[in-house]
Amino acid sequence: MKAVNRVLPGVIRKLLIAWLFAAVVSYYALAPADRVLTGTNSLLKTSLTSVLLEIVACFAALCIGEGLLRGRNKQTLIRAERFLLPILFAMLSVPALIASFAAPFLIAVILIFALLVVYALFGWDGPKEGEETEEGAKTSAVEAPSRKAAKPSAGEAPAEKNAASFFRKHAWLFPGIAVSLIAVGVFIFTSLWTAARVLYFKCPTFDMGIAAQMYHSMLKHGTLVTTVERAKIMSHLEVHFILIYYLWLPFYAIWPHPVTLEILQNLTLVVAVIPLWLLLKKRLRSPVLAGIIAAAFLFYPPLTMGISYDVHENCFLPVLILWLLWALDSDKKVLAGVFAALLLVVKEDAAVYAAVIAIGFLLVTLLRGNGKKALFRVLFYTAILAVSVGWFLFTTTWLKEFGDGVMSVHYRNFFFGEQKSFSAVIYAVFLSPMKVLFECVRADESRLSYFLPTIGILLALPFVTRKYERLIFTIPYFLVNLVSSNIYQHDIYFQYSFGSCTLLFCLAVMNGKDLAEAIGRIKFRKGQMARRPASLPVGKIAGYLLAGLVLASCIVAFSIASKKADTYLKAYEKDQAEADARWQLLSEIPENAEVAAGTFVSTQVWDRDLLWDIKTCKAEQTFGSEYVVFYKTDEKRYREKFAKELKITDDSITFFDMLAGYGFLEQGSTPGGLTLYRKVR
Repeated sequence: MKAVNRVLPGVIRKLLIAWLFAAVVSYYALAPADRVLTGTNSLLKTSLTSVLLEIVACFAALCIGEGLLRGRNKQTLIRAERFLLPILFAMLSVPALIASFAAPFLIAVILIFALLVVYALFGWDGPKEGEETEEGAKTSAVEAPSRKAAKPSAGEAPAEKNAASFFRKHAWLFPGIAVSLIAVGVFIFTSLWTAARVLYFKCPTFDMGIAAQMYHSMLKHGTLVTTVERAKIMSHLEVHFILIYYLWLPFYAIWPHPVTLEILQNLTLVVAVIPLWLLLKKRLRSPVLAGIIAAAFLFYPPLTMGISYDVHENCFLPVLILWLLWALDSDKKVLAGVFAALLLVVKEDAAVYAAVIAIGFLLVTLLRGNGKKALFRVLFYTAILAVSVGWFLFTTTWLKEFGDGVMSVHYRNFFFGEQKSFSAVIYAVFLSPMKVLFECVRADESRLSYFLPTIGILLALPFVTRKYERLIFTIPYFLVNLVSSNIYQHDIYFQYSFGSCTLLFCLAVMNGKDLAEAIGRIKFRKGQMARRPASLPVGKIAGYLLAGLVLASCIVAFSIASKKADTYLKAYEKDQAEADARWQLLSEIPENAEVAAGTFVSTQVWDRDLLWDIKTCKAEQTFGSEYVVFYKTDEKRYREKFAKELKITDDSITFFDMLAGYGFLEQGSTPGGLTLYRKVR
């Protein structure tokens, strides 16, 4: 393992240089018009074969060069390689900025260039001869909690001794209680306003109506069948390969209602603080500092506001990712295997998180690990990676063969030539890395407004590190949230941030800890003080300051973002009589009747086998149902939809006339306009 420790950093550096070199050569070979990054010409006009050959040739040349050199000349080559990274990136950036200038793109280029310069000046190249790796090094004073209580001074009174001893013995108890109370408060708040969404009819078919009817099917038949998702009887497994939902089924059976699903989602998100707390307890000495960080996690907007559009399977990602991180960090292989398996069955793309975590731990071990234990860990992480990749291939193949296929349309901004799937993104990484970067920071409001509540309030700490292997954990943030053309994937009010931002938060904690330690090691200038006074724990103060700033930022951001939640609570409180009237009207529908419902009513009539969304179903399904329920304000929209389908040219015929023509009679309505029709003939 020591040989791997010393060789691998150089191999990775050479691969990056070769990749950037190939990107520079291929990009400069393009005509100026083809360098524009808003389209896909830079991808279409670049040969993958040429790029791969250039990468191989450059990598081989660098390896041969290092092999031929010795001593000082070899060290000079290594230093030159480090500076080649920012130089090549600058050479690639200049024509890209000329072809597709945008202020956010320029800022991103400057930040990455600065990151590469820092690496060139201060980067880590692996352990030197005689240097101890992390596994063999002694535990840092701030890495693990002190288990020994300090002895009370002889002058303390017995009562003071007992009190001091009690607080020292239970140092983690009181911060833990405080974090628990905050967690309960957040859970109650999120449960109240998401329940208000259901009770006040603010949940659309996608995704709450689908989830609600699916749980009705799970409870009644044991299957994930829905009819509102694609206007046909089908299993949800044809759209997404999800098995994790069965974990909620025993709890849902106690009170089968859509509100139960909202509560279960909020509880699933909040309990993610438990594995986080265990990680913090293992890695930090200060219970108070751990409490501040855990509180910040509970207020972190991407995790607390991602429930704004109701239930989604992604809510399982934070708790399972954190449990997996804790199990791997604690070297509990059986538990790690269990949590990795649970993570994989969340959804087909959850394999990305398991694979990234496995790669991250694998890199850390290969770069810094030592001994037989490190070798066994390498094998274990490799196994998790292999299973994750295999599972991803299995589930995506399943969806292609037996379902609707993978939703690669979210990445259509990368489609070129015959590449019309997610693989186009992988091709883009090799063919035109500047295209990928450009898509991450496109000058549109949705992307730009996404950075502040995800990265900004973490003080950009996920990227403040000399341990560059940790940047592996940022891959889901770029892949899931930034490069996609789907605007919802870079919106904190949707569920797409749950997994990626959990990893960002963990990175911020790790890097913040390292930064505080580095500040604590800074020496005063010569001539001022030879040594820092022992009473001035600068590193500890820096740690508290960083954590405090993150907590304050999260609380402020949470208070701003939660105004959206407040609107539902106020609306329900103000118009509860209308909400009660709507529920009373729906109670007149028999339990097993076939119903066609408006988009914002399907959730409330979930408990039936045949349920159609009027907006997406066909005329035969709407007019063939026993009951039709919708808002009168949607009449014109439905009239246009079905007039076109039924080829009705008479503009005087309304949707109400169509219902009457098919034998429907109005059963009742509410003052707010919710109307129920029943087929009488």
